[in-house]
Amino acid sequence: MNLGPAVVYAPMNEYVYVERREGGRWQDRHPWFAVDGLGISFPVDVGDTLSGFSMNFAYVDRRPGVYRFVFEVAFDSLGRRLVPEEQRVSPPFELTP
Repeated sequence: MNLGPAVVYAPMNEYVYVERREGGRWQDRHPWFAVDGLGISFPVDVGDTLSGFSMNFAYVDRRPGVYRFVFEVAFDSLGRRLVPEEQRVSPPFELTP
């Protein structure tokens, strides 16, 4: 959800990634969700939420562990100034067997 004071932009391609926590750091970034359309990016207005259809996590990884989603959103429509990472990641979650 865009909780900020201004419109942000997501790229018109892969904009959600999943990362695995291993060895004390986040790694193995894999695409999770993409959109296809016209233009370089699409706006996410203040208060708007990006959502997608449910997917089987095995698409990305089958290993139990701690994961998070990372959203690629920027302050500008060309994606040159990314929103700080701590504002565009999900809380960590655990995948169990």
